[in-house]
This record gives sequence, structure tokens and C-alpha cells, in this order.
Amino acid sequence: MSVSPAVPARWQQTLCAPVHCAGTGLHTGLPVQMTLCPAAVDHGICFVRTDLPDGQNQIKIGQAKIIETNRATRIANSTGAELGTVEHLLASFAGLGIDNVRIEIDGPEVPTMDGCASAFCELVTQVGLVGQSAPRTYIRVLQKVSVTDGSARASFTPNDHTPNDHTLLDVGIDYDNPVIGRQSCQFEVNPQTFADEIAPARTFALRSEVAALQKASKALGGTLDNCLVVGPGNIENPGGLKFKNEFARHKALDALGDLTMAGAPILGLYHARCGGHRINALAVAALLAEPSAWEKVTF
Repeated sequence: MSVSPAVPARWQQTLCAPVHCAGTGLHTGLPVQMTLCPAAVDHGICFVRTDLPDGQNQIKIGQAKIIETNRATRIANSTGAELGTVEHLLASFAGLGIDNVRIEIDGPEVPTMDGCASAFCELVTQVGLVGQSAPRTYIRVLQKVSVTDGSARASFTPNDHTPNDHTLLDVGIDYDNPVIGRQSCQFEVNPQTFADEIAPARTFALRSEVAALQKASKALGGTLDNCLVVGPGNIENPGGLKFKNEFARHKALDALGDLTMAGAPILGLYHARCGGHRINALAVAALLAEPSAWEKVTF
């Protein structure tokens, strides 16, 4: 591990106090209670399924497997305990700089709340963050790594335009729907940008696919309060969009959450087009599989 004295120290952070919420799973439609708890240095991000037996119920990011990427990211531990739709909450931890947290949850899916990450940001704001006595470890991209999956493509590259100690997102989509169409967004990830520009972007679905999704036991908890629903030529939600490119911004939110599966923040540019959870997972796996393409660093 290398240490650069030229960059100010960046310390691990956790919550100042526990904070609780309740909601409904976007896909299962089941009620769920969740508590975010402070955790010690180097604890990392760990989910605890309180409805499952002790010893089998902990799902730790960096060790968990991704077992599904269809419309959401579902993860599991080595004993088979699973948890779905983790990406918005994980994006909140990444965007706000939370390293150590224990998430106690009594069901199989993270609550969808407002369909984005703003509610999770508000929870963190309620209790605040505290610095801890150990530096944060990062994964810094050294060489380009690319993946493709049908029309989807993604890559990690070193950031050549500013000091290579930031997470940059460049995400674009292209839908055969005039309401969505082709759009993109670019962000340097930091707490303020995340809370203001990324977190408010809601998940979305086409009206034409809702019936099929629900027949497949997906989107059973979806409503106009937690999901943008797009008709052939209109947004069905009262009030319309929060941003002109809200759809691309939500894909950036998803990507940031999915990238946390690497086990540490990734410093470099993540570029994705026409993708989703599957291409994000493939990109992280490809990066980690190429040891010469990255290094672990602290500042």
C-alpha cells in the first residue's frame, strides 16, 4: 500500500448515532424496518438480516456475491442469506463518505423510500458523521479496463484531467422512447454534489413493462411516490421530472452504488453507456481481476 503525503489525510467516517426508518421493498412489496448503526474502524459496510439466525445473517460488502442484476442488485453471503435492491443505500454511503456502518434490517429487501437516495441522505443528516482514527483505503485506477455486454459498454480509466484522487462518473442511456431518448450526465462525486445532483434522481419504469414486471414478481411495491412511470409520450407522475436528465442521473446513482461492491471507493473515471446493474457488476469484476490495473492507496 502506498501513502501520498501530498494529499491531505482522509479519515474513515461512521455515523454519530443510530438512525431508524421503515418502508416497503420496491420489488417484494413487503414492509421492512431498517436501522443504520455506527461501527468501529475497519468494520466496513455490513448488513445484518435480523429475521435470520445469528451466524448466518451478516452480508458484508467486499465479501458478498452479486446474485442478481435484473432491475436491481441482489447480494448474498456464503450461507445463502440474501438482500435485494441495495444500490441506492450503498450509493448514499459512497456519496456521503461513510466507511463503517452496521445496517440492521428485518426483511429481504432494502426499503425503497422515495425511489432514490434523498431519504437516506436525510437520515444521515439527522445524526451526522464522525471522523475515525484510521485513514480510508481507496482503489486507484492505473490502466483502462473495458467491458461490453450486448449494446452496453463500460470502462474504468485513470482520471487524466484532475489529480487522480477523485471518483468521476460519466453515464449515458439511449431509450427507444421519446420521453427518455438519449441523455447523459457527468459528476465528480463528493457529498454536496451527491446530495444535490445525484441522490434526488428517482428509479423509473415504462408503463408498457409494468404488467410483465409484476407478473415476474418485480415492482410489487412500486407507486408514483417511489418510481417514475413513463408512458408513450408523457411522465405519469404529478410534477413531472426533477431534472431534464433525471433518467441518466438515476443510472449514475445506481452505478455509484454498484461500484461499492469493490470493497473500497474507486478513484478514476467510470464511463458507462446503455447499461445498468449487470454492466456495472461486470466492470467491477473485470477491474479487480486485473491486478496491474489498480492499486490500493491511502492519503
